[in-house]
Amino acid sequence: MREDFKNNEKVSDFWQGKLTQEERLAMIDDPSMVAALLESMGNRPSARKESTEPEVLESSVEKLEKLLKSGEMEFALDLICSGALQDEDYSVMLEGSRIDDNGRPWPSTFCRKVKESANWGWGEEADAKCYQLLALLVNHCSEDAKIDFSLTWISSLNLGESGAYGFYKEIKQLDSLVYLATDRNFPDLASKCPKLEHLDFRRCQE
Repeated sequence: MREDFKNNEKVSDFWQGKLTQEERLAMIDDPSMVAALLESMGNRPSARKESTEPEVLESSVEKLEKLLKSGEMEFALDLICSGALQDEDYSVMLEGSRIDDNGRPWPSTFCRKVKESANWGWGEEADAKCYQLLALLVNHCSEDAKIDFSLTWISSLNLGESGAYGFYKEIKQLDSLVYLATDRNFPDLASKCPKLEHLDFRRCQE
């Protein structure tokens, strides 16, 4: 019981940013603490308030955004893959995202917001991480989440935008893809895109 109390206190301090970087990394290396953090992905107080004030609850999406902005990308991605998020979380994080009529993937408002705040470097490197985050969310999003239909049935993909190759590299499978415009070779085309009919290296440069 005492150990559970200590773990709960550490989890609370983790989300409130009261731990040092070393303490946060130590928690991530401890399987029991990772399990406690996963359980806490539901609503919890974002800060300790005076007893006379109502508690301010922080959503799972806000917690995930905080992790990404603080540079803890790997841990945040582990949380996305863990199944701890709900359908409504994916609906929020993929809001504004779509594959347009030209096959270009558009990062969601959430992905763009994280990219602007996180220390992901500059130029194509940062763009690629943004597209990778988008693809990861699409990978683990359930069929019940309210997202744009174009993300659930991708038949055409144009990777002409800076860093857009990150979307292709991170996406698990493209079973419905028949057209791909790209400026680079991908060794897994046959397995990832079994229905691919057209590979265009020229349109991607337009």
